[in-house]
Amino acid sequence: MGFWRVKGLRLSFIVVLLTSLLTACWPLDALLPVRQPVVTPLRQGSFAPTALPVLAAGETHQRVLWLLDHSSRYVVPFVLNVPRVEGMARAAVMRLIDSPINQQAIHGTGLRLPLPSETSIRGLTIRDGVARIDFSEAFLGYTEAMEKLVVDAVVLTLTEFPNIESVQFMVHGEQVPVLPGGTETARPIRRTDRAINREPEGPVGGSTAQVLLYFTSASPENYIYFVPVTRTITQQVNLLEAVVNELIAGPPKGSGLWHDLPSAARVRGVRLNSLGIAEVDFTREIYAHGASATAETAILGAVLHTLSELPGVQGVRFTVEGRAPNFPGGSDASQPIAKPVFVNPFAL
Repeated sequence: MGFWRVKGLRLSFIVVLLTSLLTACWPLDALLPVRQPVVTPLRQGSFAPTALPVLAAGETHQRVLWLLDHSSRYVVPFVLNVPRVEGMARAAVMRLIDSPINQQAIHGTGLRLPLPSETSIRGLTIRDGVARIDFSEAFLGYTEAMEKLVVDAVVLTLTEFPNIESVQFMVHGEQVPVLPGGTETARPIRRTDRAINREPEGPVGGSTAQVLLYFTSASPENYIYFVPVTRTITQQVNLLEAVVNELIAGPPKGSGLWHDLPSAARVRGVRLNSLGIAEVDFTREIYAHGASATAETAILGAVLHTLSELPGVQGVRFTVEGRAPNFPGGSDASQPIAKPVFVNPFAL
């Protein structure tokens, strides 16, 4: 567990009842400018990076954008402020372009911007759930090996908007049937068409299911973040228990992702109650990570994000051998944890 002894990391993780005040912080102090909390009757906002230039709170809106991880191997969700204008979808894609102002907004994270620096957006229209985006020819300046990540970043970012179901790519006013790397774009691409960071191997034959798992990664700047990966597994009756077991199995070797849950841990049971809370009971080996609040947040976050991807899950209740957890690093998971609003930064 040497990774969790990285110097300079500080993390607080506070969990209370679902109907109470929720606060979380992730990752480093002074990593990026921190917005002042906005208090509502049931929830308090928390750490979120501020997009530059800094705009008045009423003039911006937090959007989930999909960027590249620090190694340019994965697409990852990240929250940035987008100007509250009529063309917010266009403004969101503009934040994906490799430009000085966009680099400054993610400074210190190690994350990378997916679109070539000279890219411009000639137009974007939304009709009947289809976003037709017209890029300049500079958009095609990526290497063919990066094409899937580039296309995924655009499709996932735009389909975060509730009125967009699919994306039609155009270049210089023309509909391109096939991009240079082989991606077919004759028809609009739906979010469900793109397996996010699909792992290369899976079971052969039989009934299978694709599940989205979350593992942590850390950039050279010591920024810790969650990476979603799509894994194909054998279809099982209790899918909730199956995905937690996949987290215990960990990511593939050479993936660059971290094994967050101790491999010695076992799941004693998982059930979804009538309130939509997934109740997960672990053996005591879940404590085998050592007394580290950072590692504990990775454990809790990986399970919470992963289970929240499954239908009907609104939150997670953790227990260890039938009792409320007593994590040695001090993380409080004695009450159910609500499904997070964001993944990176980790905000409840």
